[in-house]
Amino acid sequence: MSQIKGYRWWVLGLLFMNVVMGMMAFELMSALFPEISLDIPMTKVQFGLAMGIFHFASPIFTPIGGMLVDKIGVRKVLLIAMIIVAAAGVSRIFATSYIFFVFSMFFLGVGFASIGPSITKALSSVFDHHQLGKANGVAYSAFGMGNSLAFGTGATLLSPLFGGWRPTFIAVAAVCLLLGVIWFLIYRDKFEAETSPEKAEEKLPFFDTMKTVSKIRDMRLLGVFLFFSLFSYWALLSHITPTLGERGIENPGLYTATLTAASVIFNIVGGVISDWIGKRKPVLAVCVVLLACAIPGMLFFTGTALLIVMLIAGAALGPVLPLSASIPVELKGIGRPLAGTAVGFMFMVGNLGAVSGPIVVGGLMDSSSTLWAPYILPVLMLVFSLVPLTMLREGGSEFDLEENTEETV
Repeated sequence: MSQIKGYRWWVLGLLFMNVVMGMMAFELMSALFPEISLDIPMTKVQFGLAMGIFHFASPIFTPIGGMLVDKIGVRKVLLIAMIIVAAAGVSRIFATSYIFFVFSMFFLGVGFASIGPSITKALSSVFDHHQLGKANGVAYSAFGMGNSLAFGTGATLLSPLFGGWRPTFIAVAAVCLLLGVIWFLIYRDKFEAETSPEKAEEKLPFFDTMKTVSKIRDMRLLGVFLFFSLFSYWALLSHITPTLGERGIENPGLYTATLTAASVIFNIVGGVISDWIGKRKPVLAVCVVLLACAIPGMLFFTGTALLIVMLIAGAALGPVLPLSASIPVELKGIGRPLAGTAVGFMFMVGNLGAVSGPIVVGGLMDSSSTLWAPYILPVLMLVFSLVPLTMLREGGSEFDLEENTEETV
């Protein structure tokens, strides 16, 4: 056990860096769009489709990635994922048409789909439950960090340094591949075996793992909760900046950046609080209520009041994903043996909301004569999310994984 305690920070650090570089490989598309569009002409609508196709891969391939994590181990799966991310990232430099570019972005999403299940599987093997929320928070903060680095350095530092968007994509892909190889060389599945006696037992057939997970009532409730939450989350992030601009708010991107920064910080803070009280549900419930209350303020407040509302919204958004990803491993019938499949199932359902939210709310914005009316739906979806969350029976951070073998249907 002492060996694992000393080793866990290497595991967390490597996961963090892999996620950061994976997000940079994706978000550099947006940061370098003005350069890319000079070589590959595309409208903003076409660009939006190219970015959106990345997310369409998730509902399909995240559950497959989760099942692979439980079947062959997170060591191999994360390496394969980073190889796909690197290959898809590099393939974009050979694009001579818009269609080729879209396919490259889809396969980038395929590679990225396994990262969420890999995070939970790996961290639950080397962190105790009273630290799992914090560890997940640090790992999930890497998504925001990668986003910020891509936008902060893509056009101003990386592209001038490497000589254009194509060499930049090659450099980022090379780092992704290198980090995947380092992960494969340093991480050992024996740490999972030491903390999970079930690893030594005969594993379920590949597709039976998903059948087992989907039969568990609390996993279905968690998936529905995440569907409603991510519907609102991505609808808000996709449309709030142009909405603030239409309201006449100067420099609306600054307010969105404030929301994002608060979200990254509270990825970790929310996990620390959750570990401290030994429960995930109360923190998630408070976050949902705060976000539902903050959305109307974004549509009517200005100046300092608007800045405070954006900080509150970011603080509410931050803990949702890391704490949701901590719950499956603490549920009876799941535990570490099925953690990858469970997180894959959770994101499969949840990401249907992430994909549909921006589309539905965008359609309402096009047909509405007011700025505020379309945002009623995200608020209602957050209210609806409290129903499955209330019904969910979490294990809590005091739950003993060593006895987590009973299936709860």
